[in-house]
Amino acid sequence: MDSPKAKEAENILVRCLLGAYRNGRLYCFGHSGSGFSEKGLKEAIDRLKPVFIDKSPVENPPKIPEKIQWVQPRLVCEVAYAEWTEDEQLRQTTFLGWRDDKNPEEVVPKV
Repeated sequence: MDSPKAKEAENILVRCLLGAYRNGRLYCFGHSGSGFSEKGLKEAIDRLKPVFIDKSPVENPPKIPEKIQWVQPRLVCEVAYAEWTEDEQLRQTTFLGWRDDKNPEEVVPKV
C-alpha cells in the first residue's frame, strides 16, 4: 500500500527531464519516470526543490501539456535506456542514481 508521503512525492515528480550539453548548450534528450523507490522519490524532491527556477534552462523545451517545474542544471543522474532515437531522444529510461562525482557540464550525449 502506498503511503501518503509517496503519493505526494509522485504528484510532485511524475518524470524527470534528462538533459546534456552539446557545444556548451543544454538540451533535453528525454525523460525518466521509472527507477524511483519511495525513498528515492523523497530524496529526488529534497535534491530538486532548492534548485527550482521559473524558466527553462534547455534550448529545446519539450512541448507537453503538463506543467514543468524547471531546475537549475546543477544535478547529475545516471540512467539506463533501451534506445537512442533518430530524433535524439532516449527511450525506455530508468533512473539508476545520482552522480555527485560529475559536473553537469561534463555530461554530453553518448551516441
